[in-house]
Amino acid sequence: MGRVFVIKAFGRWAKGQDIDDTQLLKAILDAEIGLIAADLGDGLVKLRLARPGHGKSGGFRTIVAFKKGTRAIYLEGWGKNEFENINEPYLRQLKKLANIYFHLDEASLQAAIDGRAIREITEVM
Repeated sequence: MGRVFVIKAFGRWAKGQDIDDTQLLKAILDAEIGLIAADLGDGLVKLRLARPGHGKSGGFRTIVAFKKGTRAIYLEGWGKNEFENINEPYLRQLKKLANIYFHLDEASLQAAIDGRAIREITEVM
């Protein structure tokens, strides 16, 4: 598994939903073996997360910029009851954002971490 990151807005949302780093890492491990809800193209995947105490089917949906074995960045999340899918214009914006994060060199990535725009999830399992 590569490095896993969470953008600031996603981190606030996940905290409010009681989603912990262990759940986020497990979802990336699942994605590494091909267990994804949908491939949205250009490095974006939709992953499902279970609600605490419940299953994935009524849980949360997340959009992750994902390059197997290299880098995963959680970009967006919502509850299934909020809406089913994101619209096409917003999906295009997320693809552009994913492209930016995929092309950051190590110094730029560290600057984003230091500036708290993103945080890295370290092993917690």
